Amino acid sequence: MQPEAKQELPSPWQLYCAFFACAVMLGSWYPRIPDVQRLGSLDGWELGFGLAGYPAGTLLLFTFGTQWAARLSFRRSFRLVVPALGVALIAATMAGNAAALFACMAAAGALQGILAVTGNVEADQIEAALGRPVLVRAHGFYSVATVMAGGAGIGFRALDVAPWWHLSIALPVATILVVIATIGIGGSIGKPAPTEQPARIVLPTSQVLVLFVAGGAALYLDNAASDWSGILLRDGYGADPTTVTAAVTAWAIGQAAGRLGFPNLSNLVGKEKLALLMAATAGLGLAMVVISPVAAAAFLGLFLMGIGTSALFPMAIAAAARLGDRPAATNVSSLSQMAFLAGIATPIVLGGLVQLVGVRWAFASGAVMLMASLAIQLLRRPFAR
Repeated sequence: MQPEAKQELPSPWQLYCAFFACAVMLGSWYPRIPDVQRLGSLDGWELGFGLAGYPAGTLLLFTFGTQWAARLSFRRSFRLVVPALGVALIAATMAGNAAALFACMAAAGALQGILAVTGNVEADQIEAALGRPVLVRAHGFYSVATVMAGGAGIGFRALDVAPWWHLSIALPVATILVVIATIGIGGSIGKPAPTEQPARIVLPTSQVLVLFVAGGAALYLDNAASDWSGILLRDGYGADPTTVTAAVTAWAIGQAAGRLGFPNLSNLVGKEKLALLMAATAGLGLAMVVISPVAAAAFLGLFLMGIGTSALFPMAIAAAARLGDRPAATNVSSLSQMAFLAGIATPIVLGGLVQLVGVRWAFASGAVMLMASLAIQLLRRPFAR
């Protein structure tokens, strides 16, 4: 058998562009969630259950399909999976009930998990080859694409374009971008086969639990902002449909700013102080979202939430890799699995709270997570070198 040719690593800019292309479809999906809820006549519980399919699909991929996904080449995975992800999201816009929405979002989550595996593996190899970080900045470009796709969504909503048609227009754009981003990259990855099967379920240690609490607030608030910010503006502030569509863009701009600025801010103030500053910024933004009397202040609050949550969980992942009590991959897998389990519960909890106490108080529940994060950071200092 002929040995597989080794893949030429993409440049950092090719990685950034591939991440950008990946986010075009999801960035187009987020602003249309209120329309999907309205068209499907879904209440809060039903929408939350349907949206929980996304982290459920990602968890299944990471638990049972990581080794298979890691064998895919960077070029092949992105060129095949980005269009497939788009098709799954288009199907989600036409889901008429919670079960159908859950199934479509589970497929989208599993596909996104493939991109996460191959993209992060590639970023790790580039970082090792160049001796400088590129992953956080790659996620910054992901956020930039979310901002731009959200801006386009404002225009589509203003023209009253149906969600499925809107995403169908975005699909060829994302496909063309990912093909351009991967031009000139070899098609085979040429990695040695692993000698042992890693455990599929990795129980957390006390140190991993500490990191989960420290970074978990970001996941809860990110889920609230990405999936429910449009509904916040619609039901909590009585905003018009175009303004509702713009809500997620405010959060995405904050995410992009925080991720692109993370390397410089980390060098300037240190990771420990930066984590505290980010949690405090997210808390300020959350307070503005909950108690503001006007929609404009809620937009600013969503922007601050985006900045505050932009790097907390990636910092927790990096800290888990440095714990040293177990292999780095084991601790990272354990923390990731906890995050995915929480990700399944979060939209269901938020959906129930939206139905029971209203969307503003549903957002306010994130304050509990933020207080726990700040307390654990001050008492246990998980991000200290």
